[in-house]
Amino acid sequence: MKSWFDVICCRSSKSILGSHNENTYRLLLEFLIEESSNSNERIVNFLITRIINIQKQSEPVPDDFPKNFSFLEYAILNLDLLFADVDFKEHYIKNGREEGRLFSIK
Repeated sequence: MKSWFDVICCRSSKSILGSHNENTYRLLLEFLIEESSNSNERIVNFLITRIINIQKQSEPVPDDFPKNFSFLEYAILNLDLLFADVDFKEHYIKNGREEGRLFSIK
């Protein structure tokens, strides 16, 4: 049986991990999706789609963003944004930076 992490990677035409630590993402994403899957399949599918599209919507990271900024980590560390269906790049520029939102696990 495939894990949710494997399902996400299979649905994505491009690796969502980039050069980041796969085990870190695996643990975080499996926890997030396992918690959500207890409630509603629609929510799980929404989250999978959001996670897959994070990199597509956000690359490349703008030059004026912090050096270690990761949109995937920004989403995982700010779950309210993941569920709110916002554009992460736009949110960080307009609100996240000023709010001091976390953007990297490292």
